[in-house]
Amino acid sequence: MSMTQSYAAGALVSTVDDLARWDAAISAGKLLNAESWKQVFSPFKLKNGRTTKYAYGWVMGPTRPFQTFEHGGAIPGFVSYAVRVPEKQLFVAVLANDDGGDLGFLNFLRVLWNGRMPAALTARVMKTVIDADQAVDRA
Repeated sequence: MSMTQSYAAGALVSTVDDLARWDAAISAGKLLNAESWKQVFSPFKLKNGRTTKYAYGWVMGPTRPFQTFEHGGAIPGFVSYAVRVPEKQLFVAVLANDDGGDLGFLNFLRVLWNGRMPAALTARVMKTVIDADQAVDRA
């Protein structure tokens, strides 16, 4: 594949640290005014009046146990996935080289955040995330 025409699907360069700073700016309401941020995280309304699960750049994930916003992408050689959980002030970004094979952790995140994981396992994973979050708060 020629990388000369990858544009946003592969011509962007970042690190998880940069993405964490970007998320911190989003969480702090920087970069855009409050009305624009509201629009970024609201479902897009089509001309026929129907709404989608796609906001401006973010897919609105399930609301259980918490509302999520996610975006991912892949081209040959690279894969990325980001999930925001505003209620928990949680942001997860995964950037990886990928040979087109099974990327277990990325698939795990997709299953978890898309609500296709059994409820008991989701609850256990979320408890682990919440416990880790509280441990950071105490530190």
